[in-house]
Amino acid sequence: MNSTSLFQLIDSQNFETLKSQLEKEPDLIKQTDGWNLLHYSCSTSNTENLIEFLISKGMEINSKTGLTPLHICCWNDLDISVFNILLKAGVDVNSESKITPLHLAAQTEMNHEKIKLLIDNGANIYARNNSTPLSFALQSKQDLETIKLLSSKEIIKSKNLTTSLHLVLSSNPSLEVVKFLIDNGADINSQDKATPLYYSIIHKNPFEIQELLLKFGADPNISSFSILLLITQNPSKFLNPDKEIELLIKYGAKIKDDNNNNYENSLLFNAINHSFSPKTVDLLLNLKPNIDIKNHSMLSFAIKQKYPLSIIEKIYNMGSNDVNRLDASKSPLFHSVFHDSVEVCEFLLKNKADPNQSKNLPLHAVCSDKKCLVDFADILIKYGADIEKKDLRKTPIQICCWSSKIFELVQLLISKGAQTNVVTLFSSTIENPKTVAKIVGFLFEKLIPINGLNKQTALHLAIATKKPLDSIESLLDYGAFIEIKDDQTPLSLANSEQKEFIDSYLSICEDMNNLLEDNPLADFTIYLNEGNLRYHKIILNSRIGEENIPKFLEIISTKEKQEVELFMKFIYSGLILNPHQYDICKEIWDSIGLNDLDKQIGKKSLISNLRKLENDENSKDFTILCENKEIRVHKFILFARSELFRGMFLNVSDDSNKVNDYSGRSFDSMNQLIHFFIKMIFLI
Repeated sequence: MNSTSLFQLIDSQNFETLKSQLEKEPDLIKQTDGWNLLHYSCSTSNTENLIEFLISKGMEINSKTGLTPLHICCWNDLDISVFNILLKAGVDVNSESKITPLHLAAQTEMNHEKIKLLIDNGANIYARNNSTPLSFALQSKQDLETIKLLSSKEIIKSKNLTTSLHLVLSSNPSLEVVKFLIDNGADINSQDKATPLYYSIIHKNPFEIQELLLKFGADPNISSFSILLLITQNPSKFLNPDKEIELLIKYGAKIKDDNNNNYENSLLFNAINHSFSPKTVDLLLNLKPNIDIKNHSMLSFAIKQKYPLSIIEKIYNMGSNDVNRLDASKSPLFHSVFHDSVEVCEFLLKNKADPNQSKNLPLHAVCSDKKCLVDFADILIKYGADIEKKDLRKTPIQICCWSSKIFELVQLLISKGAQTNVVTLFSSTIENPKTVAKIVGFLFEKLIPINGLNKQTALHLAIATKKPLDSIESLLDYGAFIEIKDDQTPLSLANSEQKEFIDSYLSICEDMNNLLEDNPLADFTIYLNEGNLRYHKIILNSRIGEENIPKFLEIISTKEKQEVELFMKFIYSGLILNPHQYDICKEIWDSIGLNDLDKQIGKKSLISNLRKLENDENSKDFTILCENKEIRVHKFILFARSELFRGMFLNVSDDSNKVNDYSGRSFDSMNQLIHFFIKMIFLI
């Protein structure tokens, strides 16, 4: 039988047949070199009886084919009982084939008992083939007791390609193992291109190990490269970059090779660019790094990364005091605005930053920002920002109209003297109807003409550029003229939807104005020295509240008749036609003790207030009787826009509260008819 067949018997654990065959062919036992049955048994099984049998039959225990059977046992981490059998039989524990069995045992983790057994039986801890067994153990995370077995001060101190400290620190060791090596003479500053300290940091050793090395004298400055720079360039590769830099500086790390021609090699730039903590940046600044990077502004870098004012001031005071130095055509001042740092913005302006420098103007950046940075705008204007300077052919007030949160900025810019009119603003892209209403009202209050300074009006532009209908309504509320011509009237520019909207708007306004002259329905008298005025109490109640009527009468008793008429025109129509009327209305409105006159301007507010009354059962003053059932309505609301109902319920001007009996009609049909017309009254 050949060797292959015998190996197959071992694989199948057919040991009886194997023994029988060896009895028949004893020459197989005498094999002294090559891969014999004992090697194979140690590599494929852990059967003590078979190994003992082979040894008892005289198979050479130190037969070599690169490795002895003991090498194989160590490699395969067989049970310690097999080790004992081989050692008892006289296996050579120091047999070498590049490495000894002890080398192999040392590279298997948690192998203390076997390593001790080998050493107790004469294994040489000094055996070396480039590396000692200790070198293998240090890389396989053996426990401290195992490391001690394999160590001597001579071995620990030895320098080959890599020292014991380098090896252990590349394998995430325990603190106690590192301390043991240092206590026994390991060179803490030995360099294998890099020091043990570098190995510890780059291999993300626990922070306690890094600090231990520094406490025992590791020099953070002797590497051929800067550890500080490496950490700031690639912080993601390190365990705790901020903490490690703080530790290194604490133990004397200094700046080296701080290249001012390449920002990638700048320690401070890298720390700022990778958003190291303000504390870390402050520590680095204490080392006095180079802050003059060619073609770049360190101030801009720090501001872009939103560092606090204390850091910005420190960089400035260290020599980066050119507050107008551009970086990619943007100034530090621009970045302070763009990155929301009002303290930094004011600091730069106090130190002579030019708010009108460069194409990217800070005030324009404020006006284009959706966060509506009014504080920034106020500070910039205070320090000389030109509110009429153009960037991309637009002034700040035109730029700010692109934002949906611009009202406060428009107020500020106009109050600071910005030149504009409603036409100019509507040539920008104001889309938010609420913003339009606020701006138009504010400009109106400031006596800025709604109908423009020439024939082209805001209403022309609002219609031509298809602004939302609510925006068109805001202009109409403040008296925009539909008939003013710029070759074409605004109405002639309108599409069908816009025309329908404007017609409906004007129809309601016309009806409400007609009611001013509707004396038969008037039921409220205002007594003035210049003559009495008659109005409809329900309208006044809906606008200022019945509880405020006495105060209203007290206020207007001191007013001229023309002023009262202007105020009542607003009460009926919801419109403000000119700034003079606005001033009168606001004075009376505020004197009554009411708030937010601007929110009451427009037909929407008028209709909304009337709708509330329509659902108020207590204020209904007209009864219609059908089939012995009552329908209660407001006489005014029912008759205001319906000639049909005036015809049906004629002669109700004086004694209108009487019951009108229409028993001959169906209650349901009458009720539906009345409510249909009420809905039509409020249809906008």
